[in-house]
Amino acid sequence: MSRDSGAMRTARTGRFALKVALESPFQPRFYLFVDTGVCPQIGTSFRHNSAMTVTYDAHHSIASLVDQLATLLPGRGETLATSESCTGGMIAAACTDRAGSSEWFERGFVTYSNAAKRDSLGVDAELLERYGAVSEAVVAAMLEGTLSHSLADWAIAVSGVAGPGGGSDDKPVGTVFIGWMERDRAPEVIRYQFEGTRDEVRCQSVVAALVGLRERADAG
Repeated sequence: MSRDSGAMRTARTGRFALKVALESPFQPRFYLFVDTGVCPQIGTSFRHNSAMTVTYDAHHSIASLVDQLATLLPGRGETLATSESCTGGMIAAACTDRAGSSEWFERGFVTYSNAAKRDSLGVDAELLERYGAVSEAVVAAMLEGTLSHSLADWAIAVSGVAGPGGGSDDKPVGTVFIGWMERDRAPEVIRYQFEGTRDEVRCQSVVAALVGLRERADAG
């Protein structure tokens, strides 16, 4: 799927237009729930394939998405582990903010440095050197490492450039690779191109990660 910046949409009257660039044939049914109380910075536009732009009510929130996972995963007898770089534990925090999350949230790794990715998850140093930490290959390795170093059934992994610095021509600020993996199945990684401040990029990453898990677990 090619990326298309499309027309810009902005938040109006309590509604937000999601625009996320995908480089995958996977077509989720929805992408974003925004609660301005959780992420008050989100009021900007997002890049997305123009054919997939959808507007959502702001009352849908990260918390409500976590509530869905809190029903879905235990209902399937499954648990989740996370490995996070640019989000710095925000996905794990969103999950564990909910009482009773120990029933389905197994553990979280914050592997911010390359050394942490190697030491905690077993990511090959050659992968980091060849592709860089912000890459499909490294996020796939993070997923595999998360499951091999945990008891979880599902893994989420995130690595990106949240900004304001650190971007490059091929990986500008807002580039985030997010991956999901079910135990004994192949990893899936999608490249997103978010816009906004550092906080906005990180919040959008959390939402996309949780939505992606919900879609995959629901379809499994």
